[in-house]
Amino acid sequence: MNLFRFPYGSCSPESLDFVTSHGYRAIQWDVDSGDPAFGLSAEHMAKSILARVRPGSIILMHANGRGRHTAQALARIIPSLRADGYSFVTISELLAVGRPVVAAICYSERPGDTKIYDRKWRAWIGLRP
Repeated sequence: MNLFRFPYGSCSPESLDFVTSHGYRAIQWDVDSGDPAFGLSAEHMAKSILARVRPGSIILMHANGRGRHTAQALARIIPSLRADGYSFVTISELLAVGRPVVAAICYSERPGDTKIYDRKWRAWIGLRP
């Protein structure tokens, strides 16, 4: 295993350097399901994901109890993607056949949107926010 996903998609240049220097590849996603959000229905989640997915997409969903309506959304998403010709592969398989986008910073959906987590993490480990 040489892949690492930063919690909340939040990282700093220092943490990226650390992960890389230890032989890991930082992996992000390009489609965030929003499944931990209260009030987000399975139908809305499925429509949103299906509208944004493209070949090579990595979809963030939670199987850790935080995802709300995730299973119901997947029941619609998976058949729809298969009908459109998509197949499901591991990250390692995806990296082997494609050319990954490499970013110097981490973010969930757009640069800067994880700054709240960056500040909390830096304070927690004793660095100046």
